Amino acid sequence: YDSLGNTVAATQTTGNGHYTFNNIPYGTYTLVQAPVYGYRVVEDADSDELGIIIEIILDDTTTPITEQYFQNEILGGTISGQVFIDANGNGVQDGGETEGIENVTIRLCPGIINECTTEEAIDEDETDPSGYFALTAPTGSYTIYQVRSTLPAGYIATTSNYLPVFIEPGGSSSANRFGNWRPVGIAGRVFVDPDPETSWADIFSDELTALAGATVSIRVSTHTTSLATTTTDENGNYLFANLPYATYVVSSVDPYAYVGSRDADTNNLLERNTNTNFIEYVLLDDDDTTGTSITINQNTDETHFKNLHFAKVPLIGTISGLSYNDLNMNGVYDPDLGETGMEGITILLYAGDVNESNRGEYSHLFATVTGSLGRFTFTDIPGGNYTIYEDHASSPLIGYSSTTPDYISVSIAPGEASTAHYFGNTRASGTIAGYVYDDDGLGYGSHANGVRDGEEAGLNEVVIRLLDSQGNPVYSAPDVTIIDLETGDAPWGITTDGRGHAYVALSGTGDPSTLAVINGDTQSLSLPESIDYTFGENPIGSTYLNNTVYTTLGADSLLWIENLDPAVPPTAPGIGYAPLGIAHYDSPTTGRDRLYVANSLQPSISVFNASANTILSPINGITNTDDDNPYWLAVYEQTTNRGLIFITFEGPDIAVISFDLTGATDTYIYLGNIELAGTLTNIAVSQSSGRVFVANTTDDTDDDIYVFSTNLPVDLADTVVQSITLPVADGSVRALAADSSWHRVYAITDAANLYAYSSSSLASIPLYASADIVLASLPLTGIIEPRFMTVDPNTHRIYVSGYSSDNVALIDWGTTLTYELQSGDIDPAISIQDGYFEFSGIPAGNYMICQDMPNSENLTGHTNYVNTTPNCISVALLAGQTSYPHWFGNWVPGRISGNVWIDNNRDGLLDDGETSGLGGVTIIAERTDYSRNFGDPASSSVIPSSPHYSTTTDTAGYYRFDNLPVGTYLVSSVTPAGYLATGDVEGAADPNDPTLITASLEVGAATEHILDEQYFLVTAEAGALSG
Repeated sequence: YDSLGNTVAATQTTGNGHYTFNNIPYGTYTLVQAPVYGYRVVEDADSDELGIIIEIILDDTTTPITEQYFQNEILGGTISGQVFIDANGNGVQDGGETEGIENVTIRLCPGIINECTTEEAIDEDETDPSGYFALTAPTGSYTIYQVRSTLPAGYIATTSNYLPVFIEPGGSSSANRFGNWRPVGIAGRVFVDPDPETSWADIFSDELTALAGATVSIRVSTHTTSLATTTTDENGNYLFANLPYATYVVSSVDPYAYVGSRDADTNNLLERNTNTNFIEYVLLDDDDTTGTSITINQNTDETHFKNLHFAKVPLIGTISGLSYNDLNMNGVYDPDLGETGMEGITILLYAGDVNESNRGEYSHLFATVTGSLGRFTFTDIPGGNYTIYEDHASSPLIGYSSTTPDYISVSIAPGEASTAHYFGNTRASGTIAGYVYDDDGLGYGSHANGVRDGEEAGLNEVVIRLLDSQGNPVYSAPDVTIIDLETGDAPWGITTDGRGHAYVALSGTGDPSTLAVINGDTQSLSLPESIDYTFGENPIGSTYLNNTVYTTLGADSLLWIENLDPAVPPTAPGIGYAPLGIAHYDSPTTGRDRLYVANSLQPSISVFNASANTILSPINGITNTDDDNPYWLAVYEQTTNRGLIFITFEGPDIAVISFDLTGATDTYIYLGNIELAGTLTNIAVSQSSGRVFVANTTDDTDDDIYVFSTNLPVDLADTVVQSITLPVADGSVRALAADSSWHRVYAITDAANLYAYSSSSLASIPLYASADIVLASLPLTGIIEPRFMTVDPNTHRIYVSGYSSDNVALIDWGTTLTYELQSGDIDPAISIQDGYFEFSGIPAGNYMICQDMPNSENLTGHTNYVNTTPNCISVALLAGQTSYPHWFGNWVPGRISGNVWIDNNRDGLLDDGETSGLGGVTIIAERTDYSRNFGDPASSSVIPSSPHYSTTTDTAGYYRFDNLPVGTYLVSSVTPAGYLATGDVEGAADPNDPTLITASLEVGAATEHILDEQYFLVTAEAGALSG
């Protein structure tokens, strides 16, 4: 500047800081250094106090002025920060993360770079014990760099290892943070404890069985929710890696079929933690005697907490049961009947589903032998599916056969005790055998006598059936189908139409209720959605008559639905007083159909004319011991339009009313009461056996079902009453139903077990399951509180309604067992004579064997047979018995007939017009084929004489032999005195013997066993008169 302050010139320093002003006029000047960013002038050439101003004078005496300097110093700043422990590894210094890492080298390099080497660094520092560092630098851009190699072993950075900073003149940068942590994981194994009695350390010396897929969770000890959950790998290992610093608890979930045995802390620190699935302390080394919490921090070693193991043991259960002597062979263990266990029987346990066909492919897991009481037990059995097998090679079972399956499938949950598995045994099953023979009298000449004798031959291809004692087919195990009514309403009365359908009255929770229709053939509901069967509330009893379903309603009404037709709405006229039970009489010819309804609030029976849909006068005047009102009722037909009505009152009485519908008006006579005991409810009548069955719901009596005949004495007090006692304490009999054509009555108990009894003999009828298995009762699993039962008279299906389960059980008899043979159809290795039949493997019991009569439909080439012995034979087969022989005799009654005609022209031929017969002529038929020599098991003798039969012609010359055994005959005529034989039916074929005819009676599909018009011709001798 000049002295006036005007700028004279300006310049910039060169690279080495030099400056020059040239050609400056003389005068007084001031040199001033402009401010430089990042620098400060501290001294100049004239050393005055101004510092940045130099005054100079230029004149003619002045030489070039040099060394006019300005001295500057750098204006710098400070850089500081901390290397901290990032406890949660999130790369952020969170609250509480104040602890640093010492002795970490921090370098300062100019510029922005990724890595700062020693050569490039302009400064460096080591962190103090708190992890802090400090650096100085001139103003400018720099990089501070954390030297990773100086971090303690195991630490990794959670933030960047380099941070860019910029220093303002005289400024500072202090918020520089390098985060680091030592990542530590928690790991262990889940395995099967080989021996809980072995010390924890010793079990690891052997190979362990890993449990893969086991769930393990970890949580912070102060938290209640899991931080993480994992599952073990195929080696049973689990790992929680990179865990934040905290104190933890590790827990294990028992895998299926296993339970915790011990773990890394329960084994050693029982006083601290007894939960075998919960680890919160661990012994870190041999010197650690008190246990260390699972705390992870900067001091945690990588090897810490790597052995947090869980040991498990299988949840083991038991399978037990009994082998017993099934004295009554019903397949049910009945200790009250004296059935006891059998000792020394081998029981085998297999894994999986094993049966007779595949048992050879499996090896049993365990074997045991029944004890003195017949009991067996398999212990230490893991959960799973098994088969137990009773080995009939066991010496105690020689001569025995099973009454229950030899293989029992058992599925047990882990730790379950599966009991009550029974093997029933009885002496070996028996055999029923015999013969079907042709009772033609061959040999002895005594035919059709019902005894196989002489040379009577066997008949093959005759079907013989094995039936039960009532003559019904022996069925396989009944099929039980539980049909869900899908309404949520309680089923009450149930009835069938005899054509495959059942109708169930459903009591809704309110109004209205409905009628469900079940198709027995498809075993499903068949109620069309388009038909509204809703009606009033509280339907109780139901019956079916003339295509109409009738149901009593608790609201004093009787509802009927005709033909299930949507166009015909249900009709429900008022009837009675809270009607309950309902029964009908179906008049076979006169159309006098009647419905009888028990009035539960009045001692009377309402009567309804089902043919005219009109209500008739009630039956009044009924009394009983406890003044109860009618409950259920049943009808028995004595003769057409006459019969009896039986009524129960839920007391000890049964009222009896006779009815007569033959007159212009109905006649009803109250006959009185039959006094029994207990609480009588449901009632059924068997039309075929003429017996009444009454359910007694009193539990403390053996009289579960009362039985008496419909052939009542004049004084009802003299009625002979029998009773049926169910074999087990099964609750009360809830309902009864009779199948008259099968001569059965069925009982259903509170426990939903179905029993069958003969309505004739009252004997228990087994519900057959197979040739060697007999069921005494049928459990209806899924039926709760059975209320009503009915039987379809044609299909014999049984329906049971379950009040509390809102469903119906349908019992269908399925197909008959293969108890059917053809005579002669026996293993050819057995040397037997023709006509033999044999049923083997038959359990002891009462049976019938019946033959299908030989005819053209079931016996090739045979017809017209009639039986000479009964077509059915009752057989009481004992255990192991061979019941033999049983005989079925049959024969074909043949016929030979003809005439003795007068041969007027003596030509030996029967000419037209020769129609006069000769009476009193002796005709003899002699059998000629008696010597067949078939032999006989009862006698080997052969009678040599030929059987013959004789008769005389009637006044018209006619003769006839009936009931001749089939065979070959010589028919001869004894020519009376005064006559000559001129010929016979054989004509030219037999010209030399006019008194003999060869006649062959055969068994065939038509009339080969009948020979008519076997005539003889005679003429009067010379001189004799005829006419």
